Amino acid sequence: MNITVKPSWFSRLINILCLLILCGISLYMIIKWSKLPDEIPAHFNGAGEIDRWGNKGSLIFMPVLGWIMYLGIGLFERFPQSWNTSVTVTAENAVRIYPILRNLMVVSKFYVVLIFSVIWVYQLLALPLPGWFLWVSLGLLALMIIYYLVKLNRNK
Repeated sequence: MNITVKPSWFSRLINILCLLILCGISLYMIIKWSKLPDEIPAHFNGAGEIDRWGNKGSLIFMPVLGWIMYLGIGLFERFPQSWNTSVTVTAENAVRIYPILRNLMVVSKFYVVLIFSVIWVYQLLALPLPGWFLWVSLGLLALMIIYYLVKLNRNK
């Protein structure tokens, strides 16, 4: 079954927000590069404390990873037949299931971009992450997944 899921206004908006965030932080880093300290946080522990420092060249890892995740998830969005779901997709329910799954993908992409961007900003500013950051991030991720799984199962 080969079904095309057209992007909704919601998925287009989220994609634009992702691009604005990634481009904005990339541009900020390029503009501020000469003023950045030679040593920046390279890793944070679960409490948000800086537990490894690196040279500012290691900052390039975060935008590259952010862009790869954005583009990779974006590519994956285009092939709904490859998505693994908790419900059986049939020709009858595909028109209901695939838009829900696409929204899950788009929101997940936004979430990944947002999390990477927050970490990246804290690296750029050479600050420790807030202690609650990891737990709030994981909690919101769990809530997002539960929301879409419930929605998916209600529409099967």
